[in-house]
Amino acid sequence: MKKFFKSGLFIGFSVIFVLLIGIGVWGMLSDTTPTPLTSAVTAVTTPVQRLFTRIGDWVEDKTVYFRRYDALLAENARLKAELLNAQADIREARELQAENKRLRELLSISKSYESFDLLDAEVIASDTGSWGFTYTLDRGSADGVAVDQCVLTQEGVVGRVVEVGVNWARISCITATDSRIGALVSSTREVGVLEGSFDLMRQGVIRFSYLPANPELRIGDTVETSGSGTVYPKGLIVGTVIDLLPESDGNGYHAIVEPAADLSSLTSVYILLGITEVP
Repeated sequence: MKKFFKSGLFIGFSVIFVLLIGIGVWGMLSDTTPTPLTSAVTAVTTPVQRLFTRIGDWVEDKTVYFRRYDALLAENARLKAELLNAQADIREARELQAENKRLRELLSISKSYESFDLLDAEVIASDTGSWGFTYTLDRGSADGVAVDQCVLTQEGVVGRVVEVGVNWARISCITATDSRIGALVSSTREVGVLEGSFDLMRQGVIRFSYLPANPELRIGDTVETSGSGTVYPKGLIVGTVIDLLPESDGNGYHAIVEPAADLSSLTSVYILLGITEVP
């Protein structure tokens, strides 16, 4: 192919073609009547000129297209960057909103229990075992957390700390089978014991045992901690009575209590580190 372009035949055709175009252009620019030669040359060169014009138009269109394509690419990159920034702003706003909510809850709890020293904590893991719900928190001994400290939310008691590391702690919920809490009915002041049960644990509720033979409490009554024992201070909300049943032996009654805190989907809690003054 290279030999053909260097051959005399190709060079000769090229010279003739250029001359023909030159003659055609001269004929079109002159004011005289076209000669037969000029007309013949024009007839030959016109399709070629039309082809070159179309090629030029095509090249121009493609140039414009690629310029627009590059502009679209640049705009797309800019929009992606703006979207990422917007998503980051949304995440930050949500985090600030969640933090604000936690601080408001902590403030609300602190006002309700001004004598309590509370520490906020985030749930970082959960486990539904055979004996009850357990959660792992992002606070540990370095933050003053110790075994048997009470854990609660704004709604009510969650459970107690059962294991502690330097920067983590594991808590067991009040529905666990080994849970025992001294409690009383807020309205009637009837005293009993909240006990975890294997069967009730699966339903997310607690048994309220050792009630009087003729209990005065009613469904819908609030149950709170009585203060007996060393884990749960007096006056913490535990839950609501949802049923009252006679004991199987016919001696007395027991109630079923639904926890006030949503124990199945905890995300943040408060650890009661201590009591700063006697209520």
